[in-house]
Amino acid sequence: HNEGAIQMASFFPGLLASQLPGMDGWALETLKLTTHAGTHVDAPWHYSATDSSGKRSLMMHELPLEQFIGPGVKLDFRHFPDGHVVSADDVKAELARIDHVLRPGDIVLVNTAAGTRYGEEDYLV
Repeated sequence: HNEGAIQMASFFPGLLASQLPGMDGWALETLKLTTHAGTHVDAPWHYSATDSSGKRSLMMHELPLEQFIGPGVKLDFRHFPDGHVVSADDVKAELARIDHVLRPGDIVLVNTAAGTRYGEEDYLV
């Protein structure tokens, strides 16, 4: 928090670090991630420099924010064994189970059993 006090003092003209309770400023942490972490939001650039028409693929910062805002639809595939390749029929069956018809703008979230292996040697191998 000592570094934070110095940062706060420079951010707020006239503020002295000594005026902060305990001379503690805000705590800042740095987190470094790749655009690929957790999702494939970095697609289509992640997969190819060009799209199917030969045009340069879009990078994450070029994708419209509206593309990432919408109703979420969770498909629960935790019952499938490790390595199972989900088919179109699997998706149709899950949509029927949750009584949902996909609409433009729906954001599909896929729940797999991978999370049960977190912390184990075979996690996401």
